[in-house]
Amino acid sequence: MNAPASHPHDRGVVRVITCGSVDDGKSTLIGRLLFDTRAVLGDQLAALGRARHARVTAADAEIDLALLTDGLEAEREQGITIDVAYRYFSTAERKFIVADAPGHEQYTRNMVTGASQVDVAILLVDASRLPADGGPVKLLAQTKRHAAIVRLLGLRHVAVAVNKMDLFDYDEAHFRRIEAAVTALADTLQLPTPQVFPVSALLGDNIVTRSPRFHWYQGPSLLQWLESLDTTPHRPLQALRFPVQHVARQDGSSADDFRGYLGRVESGTLRTGQRVRILPGQAEATVTGIHLAQGAPQDATAPSQDSTPPPQASTALPQDSTTPPQGTTAPTETCPSAHPGDDGASSVRNTGLSSQARTGDVIALTLDRDLDISRGDMLVAADEPEPVLARQLLADLCWLDPEPLATTRKYVLRHGTSTVFARVKRIDRVLDIETLSHGVDAPTLAMNAIGRVELSLQKPIVADTFEQSVATGAFVLIDEATHHTVAAGMIRQAA
Repeated sequence: MNAPASHPHDRGVVRVITCGSVDDGKSTLIGRLLFDTRAVLGDQLAALGRARHARVTAADAEIDLALLTDGLEAEREQGITIDVAYRYFSTAERKFIVADAPGHEQYTRNMVTGASQVDVAILLVDASRLPADGGPVKLLAQTKRHAAIVRLLGLRHVAVAVNKMDLFDYDEAHFRRIEAAVTALADTLQLPTPQVFPVSALLGDNIVTRSPRFHWYQGPSLLQWLESLDTTPHRPLQALRFPVQHVARQDGSSADDFRGYLGRVESGTLRTGQRVRILPGQAEATVTGIHLAQGAPQDATAPSQDSTPPPQASTALPQDSTTPPQGTTAPTETCPSAHPGDDGASSVRNTGLSSQARTGDVIALTLDRDLDISRGDMLVAADEPEPVLARQLLADLCWLDPEPLATTRKYVLRHGTSTVFARVKRIDRVLDIETLSHGVDAPTLAMNAIGRVELSLQKPIVADTFEQSVATGAFVLIDEATHHTVAAGMIRQAA
């Protein structure tokens, strides 16, 4: 069956995260986007009208739109966001996946997880929590922290929504002072130039359509701006990176036994007949077969199969597969599914044959010779420049654990599908959130601190910089004793 034709104006999916300090109105803004684009069903609205934890009155708005994203009972009771909530809606122009990140400092780890998967960050600023006396505006610490994390993750598009302007009678002068503070913050952190919007999420001003109440504002509404963005992936790495996630065997005692290497193509292209090199070893082999996961596009010459929607390539920071951070879930396996007790080979044989695989494809490949290949090995193209195999890394860390970093301790570094023991040799600098300056000679990193460190690894890994590739430039650190994910890291330099 042919795929349905896309809308002539459809320009793909936009992944968005809202971030900022607590009570800035992030959940309400997302609820307003859903409500005004008619993405909320009637029974949902009726249920919200009966909700016992609603935080608005009839004088403010008809319903509490924040309840559309705050689904946990604890969130509704406390009036805060704890977990990252994902919501979906579409317009005639685009499809959107919106992540609502918590604002509380103790849930910064959840914000890091959510922000690692998006194209756009919307940083909210609560105008009612900033002085309106005409003097300079000092932004809240958590606003600065989230902005710094957005900078570390290298997001190309940043919007700042100055919320609750209705409480100031849509005063332009107050907005301009906040806008100046936001511009200074972006310059200090070297953020992409942000688009600053005056909005009222509760009343819907400048969210979906431009509001006449902001007669002095001539820019687009927030949704109009989101619809216009170019979200084409912009990573310079084009070389092949195929980390092996699982080795599938079937009929190992027979002459035509099956040995397949399962995983996801993180960058580049794989073709049958292509010569590949297996790292960290230097063995080479030729690709003899590529089996695409069920639902992935196949060659026109391959047998057709019933399909499900293809898996999406993720740019999420890798996570500890055994114990995810608080408030998050473990990453979904990207291999073709296998039944309990199965090694995965039988399910692989039901996948579609193809002559090539592209970035984001979940595949199993076969080689012309049996080699010692296991989970964590990386396949690269033999005719491309060999990547850096590094045991020394210079990286930015966002520390997520209540227990501070200890340079005397040994951690487990999870990089893609590989794990390796690591130590922090030294802390190069730590970001002071209040002053946005970098301190040196810091003895440790406390919870939610951001710093640059030098890491020493037990064995080398294929280390691209985070600017080149999210998949091979990001990692997490895991406490080997507690199995807690203690830090998210971005590789800046490899040696």
